[in-house]
Amino acid sequence: MIVLDQLPLLIAVVFGQQSSAERYPLFTLNWLSPFVGGALALLSIVAQGRGHKLEEHPAEPFNGPGDFIRRILREQFITFPRFVLSGQWRQQFRAARR
Repeated sequence: MIVLDQLPLLIAVVFGQQSSAERYPLFTLNWLSPFVGGALALLSIVAQGRGHKLEEHPAEPFNGPGDFIRRILREQFITFPRFVLSGQWRQQFRAARR
């Protein structure tokens, strides 16, 4: 069973998978998929924001649209892959289950 402490970790995984799904239509030329991918992106950003509010030390508010885009892209393509590949995601997920 998933506990509330694990929710931000799971949201991060979903957010990363959604990003991969958004790039897939570029190679298949399916024109409906980008709209579905865009809706999933919006949904995952909302879920990620809610998950971050549950964290012990929530992120600071965005300073504007440019800051929002920069921080989302940095978290998705730099911070999160580093978090997963270093093994920290697995450690924190297991610690939250205890």
